[in-house]
Amino acid sequence: MPHQHADPVKDGHLTNLDVAERDLENVTAADVLVAYVGEPSLGVGAEVAIALRAGKRVLVVAEAERRVSRFLLGLAELHAGQAMVFRYQTVDEAAAWITGELSRLTPSN
Repeated sequence: MPHQHADPVKDGHLTNLDVAERDLENVTAADVLVAYVGEPSLGVGAEVAIALRAGKRVLVVAEAERRVSRFLLGLAELHAGQAMVFRYQTVDEAAAWITGELSRLTPSN
């Protein structure tokens, strides 16, 4: 949740470069990126593109009735082996799908 660590007021001591470097590092270090795309966000779109370019798995979620960026949907189609899109009716449905996918994608010890 990069936006929770780059608030312009709460984290005002961070430079733009600090924010960009940390976000890039966190996205590329992740095994899987879960991206909520039910609200327009340039940052989420950039994170999805960065993760896909880095070969990461990406789980894209949004409510069934929400408009989702055609660019994001196109990225998921372009990288069908890495990205999955899930449109949900309830938050519980989304949580169950994400949990199931993460357990399927994460190697067991």
